Amino acid sequence: MKKLLKIILWTLTGLVLAVLLLPFWFKQKLIDGITNAINDQINAELSIEDAHLSFIKSFPLVNINIENLKLNNIDNFSGTTLFAAQEIDLSTDLVSIFNQSEGIKIINIDMQDPSLTLKVDEKGKTNWDILRSTDDDDQKEIYGDIEKYSLS
Repeated sequence: MKKLLKIILWTLTGLVLAVLLLPFWFKQKLIDGITNAINDQINAELSIEDAHLSFIKSFPLVNINIENLKLNNIDNFSGTTLFAAQEIDLSTDLVSIFNQSEGIKIINIDMQDPSLTLKVDEKGKTNWDILRSTDDDDQKEIYGDIEKYSLS
């Protein structure tokens, strides 16, 4: 009985340590993954200064905190920042991250100091038309659900 209790205690300790340390180990992979996935789909350049992943902050949800996000235009509107935010907090459930067949369900988005710059040039082209066109039939649809958002 004592041996079983020790095994359970060590297992729980290991799980708690893994939950606390995994976000630090995969921090740069998180930043690179977000920027690369989005940059592959748009005609603009996304940059993120820092990002944090937490399983504790909004437990049982997963919290992603993104700092100093900038979406810069390229081509005709080069030098224009389409969107910027000092901080973005996203909360989602873990199930929707791994089961993306039903879309990612975002429980909460909180943006600190967001700014949006919308422009139209003399030919009628807009700076927010940044999605890349594709003839690929295997193109994945992006969909999901947002329950709550706030801007401050």
